[in-house]
Amino acid sequence: MRAYIFDIDDTMFVRSGPFVKVIGKDYPAEKYPTLPHELPELVKFYTEFRDRGDYYYNNFFACGKMSEEEMYLRRTKDVFAAHGVELNDEQAMEFHYRYLENQKHIDLMDGMGELLDELLADPEKYFVGILTNGNYDRQHVKMHSLGLDRRIPEERIIVTGAVNLHKPDPKIFALYEERVLKPAGISRGDCTYIGDAFGNDIRSSHAAGWKNVWFNWQREDEKDADACADRIAYNVEDLREYLLHA
Repeated sequence: MRAYIFDIDDTMFVRSGPFVKVIGKDYPAEKYPTLPHELPELVKFYTEFRDRGDYYYNNFFACGKMSEEEMYLRRTKDVFAAHGVELNDEQAMEFHYRYLENQKHIDLMDGMGELLDELLADPEKYFVGILTNGNYDRQHVKMHSLGLDRRIPEERIIVTGAVNLHKPDPKIFALYEERVLKPAGISRGDCTYIGDAFGNDIRSSHAAGWKNVWFNWQREDEKDADACADRIAYNVEDLREYLLHA
């Protein structure tokens, strides 16, 4: 049996969608002329927001140096300030809650649902699970919106916020092995992790001794890929071709 364990954010769905919707609807150019408003710049704006959040998550929140609310406040205030908009704490949290609300209305990437269904249709051959960073409740809201909770049993899902251990710490993969793979009779050698983030997903799974597929649909720099990535997929069809014929 082959086990395929997936990340969620920017692996199952495009994470920038809810962010772009909030900016377009609630932060119009007439009132916020210094913010990006055209789609290519909006996606870059979101990438700054994501990277700032990852910085606070990995360096402060994950090791207990910052509360979750403070992490959200700082990432929002930092990226808005970089584009000439100074938000106070109340305004920053208002943006955060609007962003969360839009995460209830998200869709799987084109073809991803069909790929999952194809894998899950052959349970003798494929085992499908999820290992994702984030707050337990919020990640489950996303999984419900994406229909993942109706496809993948709860016992195959670990959200790092529920166990207080987070990627890129390789120990989270060992925990997944202990809690999910071993009870299912699956060895590490039969397991592959699929994720979009080179540091959090690919480097960390490699350090844990797992095989991996870097789902690099955003075409990020691949200069370090040879050292850690077992395979690179650039779209869902690439991913499907590899997972079904590995």
